Amino acid sequence: MSDKKKDKEKDKKKKKSVMEAEIMRFMEKSLKSALDVALDDIFKEWK
Repeated sequence: MSDKKKDKEKDKKKKKSVMEAEIMRFMEKSLKSALDVALDDIFKEWK
């Protein structure tokens, strides 16, 4: 395999992993927000 082809594949994997990390970070924030709202609602009814 040529060096240029290896470099392109390495860059592609790096971009993919960065994008996956951003998506996971966004999902974690969304899930945390949804969970906080749900717990607030549950505790509001419980009191």
